[in-house]
Amino acid sequence: MKYSLLILGTIPPPVGGVTIHVKRLLEFLDKNSICYSFLSLKKPLGEILLTVLRYNVVHLHCSNVYFRCILSVFCFLLRKKLIITFHGNIGRYNRLGNILDYISVCLIHIPIVLNESSFEKSIRINKRTRLISSFIPPQQNEVLAESIRVQLNRLRHEYVSLCSTNAFAFALDKDRNEIYGILALIELFKTRSQDCLIISDPSGQYGLHVKNEQINVPSNVIFISYPHSYYALLKEVDCMIRNTTTDGDALSIKEALFIGKFVCATNVVDRHSEVHTYHTLKELNSLLDSVKDYSKEIKDLSGEKELLLLYKELSLYETNYTRS
Repeated sequence: MKYSLLILGTIPPPVGGVTIHVKRLLEFLDKNSICYSFLSLKKPLGEILLTVLRYNVVHLHCSNVYFRCILSVFCFLLRKKLIITFHGNIGRYNRLGNILDYISVCLIHIPIVLNESSFEKSIRINKRTRLISSFIPPQQNEVLAESIRVQLNRLRHEYVSLCSTNAFAFALDKDRNEIYGILALIELFKTRSQDCLIISDPSGQYGLHVKNEQINVPSNVIFISYPHSYYALLKEVDCMIRNTTTDGDALSIKEALFIGKFVCATNVVDRHSEVHTYHTLKELNSLLDSVKDYSKEIKDLSGEKELLLLYKELSLYETNYTRS
């Protein structure tokens, strides 16, 4: 017996942009009574491939280029409709990684990409490419632990502005540069003693790296090195910083814009018009002088409606939504 929709991905833990997206997607589908099955990518490869055999449509959320390519070939040979959301900029890997991604884009039924530069690359290979935001608002109330709230309240009284950045893990890009740029931000905030930088480090890898490398961290830089809701944390700060060397759609940026926070980000990919982009830390330093008193909530950021319409096109369910 064949079933309709299988979603392949990972939900927290660990806490990261992709796992949070998958968690909220499943909650959104449940809320809207959409029938689906979910299988964690933590399962053995054999079990995953056997499960795929039972479904007509598979939607994959994965950052591993090798697994994406394996599943793309598998589904192509079996004529399964595979959707892949590419959580990251297409073309960000080394030569082999990029070739594997281009093969995946070519073979699958529908690639979903998260920014204009990725769309331009993907649409040349697969005309069914869709540009859909990865942001889905929280479907449940997300709160911080009492210990974090107490700490934030103290920091609020000690500093002019509270800024935050986040990192899924300590990682390097294809040029061996630190992807999240956390260490550079630590150096910057040594010169901004009036402000506080709160680093969301749910994996604990950055905290460990700083300790092992004996990096000097000033008192106005705070690590939260255990799992927590970054969305809930963003509600309590004034500014969100995304100091990355590469990016996709950046869920944390959409979250910050959604709740009206001042957002600064590197200009390595296309950003929302309300994001204050920069190229150098000197430019970022100037932007941070404009943080206070900013408030502009932007609600039209979610990709959930477009996903529902896509599922409808594949005859997975009925919806009254229409494209605007």
